[in-house]
Amino acid sequence: MERLIGSNATIVALHFMGEGYLSELAKHEPTLTRSERDVVEWLVRGKFPVSADLWETSWCSLSRVGLES
Repeated sequence: MERLIGSNATIVALHFMGEGYLSELAKHEPTLTRSERDVVEWLVRGKFPVSADLWETSWCSLSRVGLES
């Protein structure tokens, strides 16, 4: 089963912060992806300032292959 980036963060936010928080967040039109590589590249290149639910192992493995340069 393929994991949707941010899906775990959404469940946690709903549980701890409520529907109002998610409604306000949705007004910012978040981008969804199934590719952790895309998320890391977008962060490194400054396309987006933050990410939800990005695993540190993804960041570390992609930075080792030179994505951040």
